[in-house]
Amino acid sequence: MPLSDTRFLSRRRALSAKLAAQRVDAMLVTHLTHVRYLSGFSGSNGALLLHKDLEAQIATDGRYLTQIAAEVPDIEALDARAVGPDLLATVTGPKRVGFEADFVSVSQLQRLEKAAGEDVTLVPISGVIEDIRLV
Repeated sequence: MPLSDTRFLSRRRALSAKLAAQRVDAMLVTHLTHVRYLSGFSGSNGALLLHKDLEAQIATDGRYLTQIAAEVPDIEALDARAVGPDLLATVTGPKRVGFEADFVSVSQLQRLEKAAGEDVTLVPISGVIEDIRLV
């Protein structure tokens, strides 16, 4: 595994540990700076869903599928237009999913709520990724 891959995996591990403290099962990361920090994906349309067990999916539209395969080979990619809602729609079972409250508008939150299954609870999370980035 290249050094860069281990760096991104270490960052995702740190976030996973924080998720347990927040009592959430997964985190939907939609702020592009944070998507890049956690995965290495440098495209202009993407979102990352990280589960507390380190399982992850990354979504982007068709323009970036080749790029995502090269930059993020260790994370399952999803071809999606509405990257956040489409990732959230893949979550099954009773789950608490955090979202970046500081970067999600009211209209974006409404789209996420519409995409979430009946047994998915959205949990606003602030500052967790920023805390990891400070280290």
